[in-house]
Amino acid sequence: MSEPPAWQIRKALPGEADSLSKLALRSKAYWGYPDRFMRACQAELTLDKPYIENNPVFVMEIAGHVIGFYALEYVSASETELGYLFVDPESIGKGYGRRLMAHAKQQAGNFGYSKIIIQGDPNAEPFYRAAGGALVGYRKSVSIPNRELPLFQFDLNSIDIQIRRGDEYGNDPCQAIAEMAARLYGRQSALPVSLLRSWYRKNASIFRIAASSDGSMAGYISTLPLGTDRFEQTVKPDFQENSIQADDIDSAFGPDNGGVFLSSIVVAPEYQQRSPASLLLRLALVEDLIQVSGKQGIRISAQAVSQKGQRCMESLGMKICDVTTDGWKIYYGENSGADLRGIQKILQNKLSTRFEI
Repeated sequence: MSEPPAWQIRKALPGEADSLSKLALRSKAYWGYPDRFMRACQAELTLDKPYIENNPVFVMEIAGHVIGFYALEYVSASETELGYLFVDPESIGKGYGRRLMAHAKQQAGNFGYSKIIIQGDPNAEPFYRAAGGALVGYRKSVSIPNRELPLFQFDLNSIDIQIRRGDEYGNDPCQAIAEMAARLYGRQSALPVSLLRSWYRKNASIFRIAASSDGSMAGYISTLPLGTDRFEQTVKPDFQENSIQADDIDSAFGPDNGGVFLSSIVVAPEYQQRSPASLLLRLALVEDLIQVSGKQGIRISAQAVSQKGQRCMESLGMKICDVTTDGWKIYYGENSGADLRGIQKILQNKLSTRFEI
């Protein structure tokens, strides 16, 4: 099975005003509105160069082809309105609208807004509800007389994150996991989807997904239970993560011997500052380790290169034991049940203090 093409979101260019206007009209027509209706909406759906120059407008493109866009409009110091959010009809239903919405929330938060309001098409009401929007009223259409449109509000200071196991997130989270890793680290550094899938099919519990209220992936953690010989290799300088095969992974989460290798913990940029995703992922791991470790305790290892990653490993009771040939720090820890419960309490306190949970 071939991988879908990579997408990116970037600032719109003033010269793209005409092509974005046409995309908006095509997307609106997707709902089957008659020609007379579409002609009445044309002015409302038309962007010009000054609009793009004076408002945050972002486009999503694949291989240089724009397949969607959104715009934010100033309302007040704390509130912005989603002026546009459209996806080309041939790309509708593939999750791109959800990704654009997540990006819009991120940018609005970066600009200091605490709320987004949206005047949505009635056909898009399920989409905005699923994305976490609350219906707060109705607004009269500026294009169609006697037509009222639902008005949604997003509270950017309230982000609902739930942790799901790999087999609970969807049919197969591996493609989304690979895409997130590629976004953050580059496609060359991301593990191939085929390898992730082989791990997933052997033991889906190795993946825990941080899912936002709109169903998008806010982050994930992957932890591989390994037998003694394979686990010992994870703390050697020449160890390569992509050398782990499905047969190396224990079918149970906690191996009787060996240990757990923390392959990766990743949180999407838009969720790093304003959501508890990282803390919740670490808590989910620790809670699982408590269940399987018993009095015997459990060994855990990992690699990290950034300071943030190093702090994350230290929060899980690991310390530096060596350095890889590529310059990554190798972390190792032996945690008893009491150690893990202590780590759990610290993480819970951080969670309640920072996010008022």
